[in-house]
Amino acid sequence: MVHNGVIIVHVGAGYHCQSKVAEYRKACSDALLKAAQLLRTGMEAATVAAEAMALLEAASCTNAGRGANLTLDGTVECDAGLMADRGRGARFAAVGAAPRLAHPVRVALRMLQVQEQGLSLGREPPNLLVGEAVVRWAEAQGLSTTPGGQLVTAEAQRRFDKYKRSLDEAERGQGGPCKKARREPEEADSELRDTVGAVVIDCAGHMAAASSSGGIMLKHPGRVGQAALFGCGCWVDAAATTGRYGVGVTTSGTGEQLVMSCLARRVAAEISRSEHAIQGLQLGLKRGFLGSHYIPPGCQRLAGAAALRHDPALGAVDVAWGHCTASFVLGYMSADAESPQTLCSRLPPEGTAGVTVLSQAVSLRFAPCDEHAEPAPPAAAL
Repeated sequence: MVHNGVIIVHVGAGYHCQSKVAEYRKACSDALLKAAQLLRTGMEAATVAAEAMALLEAASCTNAGRGANLTLDGTVECDAGLMADRGRGARFAAVGAAPRLAHPVRVALRMLQVQEQGLSLGREPPNLLVGEAVVRWAEAQGLSTTPGGQLVTAEAQRRFDKYKRSLDEAERGQGGPCKKARREPEEADSELRDTVGAVVIDCAGHMAAASSSGGIMLKHPGRVGQAALFGCGCWVDAAATTGRYGVGVTTSGTGEQLVMSCLARRVAAEISRSEHAIQGLQLGLKRGFLGSHYIPPGCQRLAGAAALRHDPALGAVDVAWGHCTASFVLGYMSADAESPQTLCSRLPPEGTAGVTVLSQAVSLRFAPCDEHAEPAPPAAAL
């Protein structure tokens, strides 16, 4: 059994400049402490995941909610997905290209609740809403919305102005031929590949996984990324459903690539059938992403994944993460721990973004109760 529960969160795979790492880790720490507090009260996994994500959406350093990347029109449109499994089958809800929402994940949570309650006349509740319809539905449910201008931060505007100038110059023929994205960003900038995410196991062994994103910079208005798409941004199967392991995954990276590889579902499947969680996560990223023939050739492939694997027979939870981006900032915590663990995982100097997969894992054991977390095994680079 799980005592009180476990959570892992991330604030995006990409490049995180060293000067901003403390801010990213603080965002993870705040979300973990809030989640642990809620888990100790017995709150179920989906609500815990949504509330942890709401704090990450509110953090000024993340690409989700307020401060998210801007569209070509200079507006904020967010995606968010939430998947939950209470041992009797999973449910999924998501919003895509949603304007005027500081916390799109809370709308996804409400959609899950409506799915469970059902609609009159036997109508089928939605599991995905997009665009202005999301705002209308949220307001009808009594959820708060935010004037679009209040979601645009000074930093997001600075990034938009910078890249929009480059785009305008290129389209006027002043920027020369199109160039690939920089592999080594300037130290002053962080380049986040889409999402924030969370995976939660509650005290009953139920699981939830979530993903929230502002999408790529200068995206076309109406673009929907992996965070809102089934099997791409998050995935979860509870142990009571699978019969052995409970597995939850949340992903980050170049959204279109994560969609084409259905990465969250692929990584979860590899973790479920592997002897060790870290092995499954490596295989999911290496075979299911870097080796995917569904992703167009010639582009740099960038992704990260964070996962929990619950083995109720052993009373253990494996906390695992991996990425083929330059860095990945994340954190994890069991509800009975005194403090969260946060870190910035970076590829080794000899590694190459889009080629090298770096994976790590920690095993947390909960039976008997006085056992502590085992030390993490050495990092594995493939």
